[in-house]
Amino acid sequence: MVDDVPSPIDFNNAQDVLAWVEDTQRKRPWRPEFFQAFANQVAQCFSGPATILEVGAGPGMLAEQIIRTCAVQRYVLLDFSQPMHRLARNRLKSFDSITEYVAKDFRVEGWESGLGVFDACVTMQAVHEVRHKKNVPQLLQRIMTTLKAGGYLWVADHYLNQQNNPDLFFTAEEQPEVLRAAGFQEVTLILDKGNMALYRGRKPN
Repeated sequence: MVDDVPSPIDFNNAQDVLAWVEDTQRKRPWRPEFFQAFANQVAQCFSGPATILEVGAGPGMLAEQIIRTCAVQRYVLLDFSQPMHRLARNRLKSFDSITEYVAKDFRVEGWESGLGVFDACVTMQAVHEVRHKKNVPQLLQRIMTTLKAGGYLWVADHYLNQQNNPDLFFTAEEQPEVLRAAGFQEVTLILDKGNMALYRGRKPN
């Protein structure tokens, strides 16, 4: 059995979390383009207020972009890291009426239980945190159960290059196939930049 890849970051440590946020913003200045692409997609696909689950919500940057620019009825930020939740709560404090913070680890069986169903799920730079690509199909299948029939998944993550770990990341060609294999339809590439791709998939009706 192949072992999971240990994370170099302790997301339960507030100092590590702050360092990650600063490092990510510095190393990946194109991230705001992805935030905007997510928001554009949500706005295009829903005419009325949507219910949205974010898996691996982190410090709330993607949530802020979506909530500020889209009609949102309910936005659930799921993350196991309390330091991340504290950052997100501070960032989104003016949206308390529609935001919920769920401290669950999406690597653990049953994390989806009790959340309800959503119009959409979004996730950015989080899928590889299942710590081995062999765990991704199960994550996607569990995300599928949180979506209404015809609901959307938008997922952005890095793909394999010479600098990252082949046990964690799929190739660019494999990324959409993994979504299709999990049962998502209409899989479409939305944005590809900085060794990261954003895809949209849809749960069957």
